[in-house]
Amino acid sequence: MKVKNSLRIDEFLPTYHFNEIHSIHVNASASRCYQAVKTVTPAEISLFVILMTIRSFSLRFARQARGPSSRTVPILSAFLQAGFVLLADEIGPELVLGAVGRFWRPVQRAYPLTRPEEFIAFSMADHVKVAANFLVDGDDETSRVTTETRIFATDEVARRKFAFYWFVIRPGSALIRRDWLKAIRNRSEART
Repeated sequence: MKVKNSLRIDEFLPTYHFNEIHSIHVNASASRCYQAVKTVTPAEISLFVILMTIRSFSLRFARQARGPSSRTVPILSAFLQAGFVLLADEIGPELVLGAVGRFWRPVQRAYPLTRPEEFIAFSMADHVKVAANFLVDGDDETSRVTTETRIFATDEVARRKFAFYWFVIRPGSALIRRDWLKAIRNRSEART
């Protein structure tokens, strides 16, 4: 089990069993990067819809991802519609999303949460809590955008189930995150 401190994500999932971190340098202001974090769409990320559908992240997400307007809806909005809850949104520094579920199941939905307090308090057996953030560190000229995903299993049974699932999906998950960061960079650096 890992413990890390000093980010907003720490308020929601300071202790975790699995994690993944990716970052990218962007030649744009922190404010442009943060806006891009919130507005990037699946159309800007190669293989996003395909990999998310393969992952069976949720049937609802997969159906939405194949819908006619799905490629133009911001990804973060789609995640919120699919059961994630917004845990923190501080313009500039950090945005944090969270969900609870049994993501190793081929047919699953996120456990319904509506408030950050529910995410923090959740402890039902045989589930995992997932927190993901986007952290923007920069100034008026350049920025570094980092995304981290943390997973905490509520018991040993869930930890074992998720460990196998994580082993299978982690390469695709990493590809999505790296492409997502590239899309944030492209959108941030584009001259409007």
